[in-house]
Amino acid sequence: MISLITNVPKFKNDIADMIRPFFGFNEVVYEEKKDAYLVVNHEHIENNNNTWNENFYITKNNIETSYVYVYVYLYGDITDDIKYKREVKRSVKLGMYYALKQIENKYMPWGALTGIRPTRLYRSMDVESDGHAEDIMRNDYDVAESKLKLVKQIISSQESIYNVDCDSSVNLYIGIPFCLTRCLYCSFISFDMSIDTAPIDEYTEALIKEINWFNKWRKKNNKKLRSIYVGGGTPTAIGVKYLEQILSAIRLDESTEFTVEAGRPDTIDKPMLDMLSNYKVNRISINPQTMNEVTLQFMKRQHTTKDILEALEISNEYNFIVNMDLIMGLTGETIEMVQNTLAIVKDFKIDNLTIHTLAIKRSSQLKEQLKDFEPTDESIVTKMVQMAHETAYQMNMQPYYMYRQKYISGNLENVGFSTENNQCLYNIDIMDETHNLIALGAGAVSKRMYCGIKKHVRLANNKSITHYISNIDQLLLKKDDLFAYN
Repeated sequence: MISLITNVPKFKNDIADMIRPFFGFNEVVYEEKKDAYLVVNHEHIENNNNTWNENFYITKNNIETSYVYVYVYLYGDITDDIKYKREVKRSVKLGMYYALKQIENKYMPWGALTGIRPTRLYRSMDVESDGHAEDIMRNDYDVAESKLKLVKQIISSQESIYNVDCDSSVNLYIGIPFCLTRCLYCSFISFDMSIDTAPIDEYTEALIKEINWFNKWRKKNNKKLRSIYVGGGTPTAIGVKYLEQILSAIRLDESTEFTVEAGRPDTIDKPMLDMLSNYKVNRISINPQTMNEVTLQFMKRQHTTKDILEALEISNEYNFIVNMDLIMGLTGETIEMVQNTLAIVKDFKIDNLTIHTLAIKRSSQLKEQLKDFEPTDESIVTKMVQMAHETAYQMNMQPYYMYRQKYISGNLENVGFSTENNQCLYNIDIMDETHNLIALGAGAVSKRMYCGIKKHVRLANNKSITHYISNIDQLLLKKDDLFAYN
């Protein structure tokens, strides 16, 4: 347990986000605790010369260390209230980072960055600082050269397709939160079909009602459909009959990018792929996460490596752009096991490879059972990620999008790689928040973008499948209000 006391309590969660990576994501409480492993006392002081002081008094093993960080406004005038709050947040986080870096003498590849969208931050920072984002990330945020290189590679790979056009076009997300089993590390909203009978009939009916609302809204407002992403859960887990009913309700544009997650290989067969192809799906994901049988069983997967190979062989008979997800740092995996996975993947005919780093998420079974498992050492996870990236490069892929998560191993990142001209528009748009997103299904989160003022408003659907079904009419009224256009 870590105890945090601060005189700017509105930023306590931001300070805690900076503390956790240094100490294995220990629980942070916002009061003084005598039995705390670490006690952090923080004082934010505003000076009269465009600087602030962040004073820290940190007690560990009964030894107190003090640290003072002086923050100079990065972007000058901060009379605007929004800019002021943003700068205070930067100040307290940077101060906490440098204090802990000195005390713990610990290397952080992303330095003081804790946000999930480094490329979006880089672009924004570059505009605000008149082209000095790289210097600010390197010198102020202490970001490693390897990560700066990765950010710039991704921005370069997006150059021909990156587009901010939130007024004329829209992205559509359709959530189907059902899975054959629930993976140990998963925190998504998902119904475990191995435990109980899933209400697929009722859910399909409600979801189609929401899709029909979207079709009418789009026609009325003359919005171009840029991409569709059908995610989960595992959409293909509900079978051809129900998934076809859902896909048949969607009204496509001719050039729409259309992705369906077919994550579990044991949900993929020829009838399923025939149906997806008939409905103009052009991208699918097959996500084994690992090629090691012992890990698949540990994660509560019902499929084998042979099932993965067969699913890929069948999918190669079609014209799908195929993505595969792998997770580095899975519990119990060694360097040799990851080498085995990568050696098998290297021979696959795939167009996208997404390299995830394990994140121990709060609502996952793994988090609940963490005391029973020994997390993989961060230095080993870092090596695993490096090996996976090297494999992607050897497969003639380049990084094209990235996001980070809280509680991620080694303070690292998740990176999507793609062969030439096969990047996923949806992934780029969502990470950089460039277009309106209308999200359908239980737990799905829509975003209304206001381009001119760089603002967005979120609307979350009910997480409970039962509540989503019973409240679908009220939900559509809320969507009418949020996405009303004059």
